[in-house]
Amino acid sequence: MKIVVPLIIIIIGAVNNNYVRVSQYTIEVPRKSSEITRLRIAFAADFHLREATNTRILQEVVTKINSLNPDVLLICGDVLEGDRHDEETARFEELFRQIKTKYGVFAVPGNHEMHGGGERDFFINSGITLLEDKVQLIDQAFYLIGRNDRRGLQGKSLDELLIHIQDSLPVILLDHRPIDIDRVSKSIVDIQLSGHT
Repeated sequence: MKIVVPLIIIIIGAVNNNYVRVSQYTIEVPRKSSEITRLRIAFAADFHLREATNTRILQEVVTKINSLNPDVLLICGDVLEGDRHDEETARFEELFRQIKTKYGVFAVPGNHEMHGGGERDFFINSGITLLEDKVQLIDQAFYLIGRNDRRGLQGKSLDELLIHIQDSLPVILLDHRPIDIDRVSKSIVDIQLSGHT
């Protein structure tokens, strides 16, 4: 019995890791002065891509995302496992470049990505805009705020990031870890997207 339970857990984990699921949510936020009335967001997090990752799985993810015809893809960290570049990493980059959206693909770093600079090349080569404690105005229609993962880093506070935003457009916050929930709920942020959990 001591061997059966861990084996069942491993099998369930392997099946879960190799199955692409989509959950759909509708969230209503005030348009404020935005010209758009609807925004279709594809969201993903915690890919943990490494040498042992089967590229077929990422190809299925890309195909699924494209089939949803999103306006924007938002990724909340832990995309690449470590600071490296090899043949598999180049294949991952190629697959990410196949994602088609109206406004682009944006991501924040997670706690599994090294912060030595190598992962930045991965994001650039993948066609992903990395938001590291940055505010990005998208098509004069909405704001994206990307926060650095605070594990071992001294990042900007929420207040420091929000100071650059006028409360006239919807605000979407990307934060790898769902922290500062109380502070975020009392701020002008309309939606927070997080991974990690």
